[in-house]
Amino acid sequence: MTTQILRANVGNASMMKAFTDTATDDTWDSNIMLDDIASQPLGLLIPNIVIDRINVLYTAGLCAWRIQQTDNLAVKRHGWASKSPLNNPNEGFMASLTINPKDTLQVYPRAVDATSGDTACLAWVTAGNATELFAVTTSADNTLAELVGAVTGSSIGDTFFGSVVTHIEIQSEDGANIIQMDLVDNTGGTIYTQRGGQRGAYVGAMNLVTNIDCKNLNLKIGKGYSLKVKTTTA
Repeated sequence: MTTQILRANVGNASMMKAFTDTATDDTWDSNIMLDDIASQPLGLLIPNIVIDRINVLYTAGLCAWRIQQTDNLAVKRHGWASKSPLNNPNEGFMASLTINPKDTLQVYPRAVDATSGDTACLAWVTAGNATELFAVTTSADNTLAELVGAVTGSSIGDTFFGSVVTHIEIQSEDGANIIQMDLVDNTGGTIYTQRGGQRGAYVGAMNLVTNIDCKNLNLKIGKGYSLKVKTTTA
């Protein structure tokens, strides 16, 4: 596996701390960001402090982040990194969170896929209080490919069977375009489709972090359902 440097700013209107990690691609394991001064994880550095903004930067490819409490594995917040040095602090705002001493800021980076026609993608899918990271590397341009659990390898139908998905957000590798996203049932019928796009690749762009962001959904997930994307590489 490859590694890359990730940097983060975490805080609120009165305080901001810097974190760094040399993270391994395609895994959450051991990718815990530590602050630049004391080399402490989030919970030990600022316990009981309320934060409402996080900006994470990766080196190349794409990257998701999460705040997870280590004793019960609850994922409290999640989001996307942007490609260094492109950074928009206004994209870092989130619902306020009081930091537990056992909280850690973790990252899941992926490198650019160098194969022609192949595009790496990650997706956060939310149903109720549960949020899971999905992943795929497409094998050809303009061809639908299924996103599966980044850790479990399970389809959206297995992961969220019987649940209602309310939010799907997808990030592709640098420069790639997500043509569309489809939710497909067990007969191959399209339940939901949405156009995507290319996220910004210059300072001042409106969106540096997602190619497609579908909010306020009401998608009842059945057995055998799959989530797919069609892409073109940079």
